[in-house]
Amino acid sequence: MHVNVQLRFNSATGQEAPYYRLKESYRDVRGHVHSLIVLNIGFEPCLKPLQVKRIARALTMRFQ
Repeated sequence: MHVNVQLRFNSATGQEAPYYRLKESYRDVRGHVHSLIVLNIGFEPCLKPLQVKRIARALTMRFQ
C-alpha cells in the first residue's frame, strides 16, 4: 500500500491543498499493473509527509 497525494481545490478553504488517498497496487493475471483506492482520506491540513508515510506503513503491516 502507498499514499497518493494530489493537489486539489478545497472548496472549504478556497485554495489548493493536498488530498490523500490510500492505494494498493497489484498485477492481474496478464501481468498488468493496476491500483485500487482503499481509502479516500481527503484533505488533512495538519498531516506532515512523514506522518502520512507512517500511517501507510502501519496499515500495510496490519493487513499483510
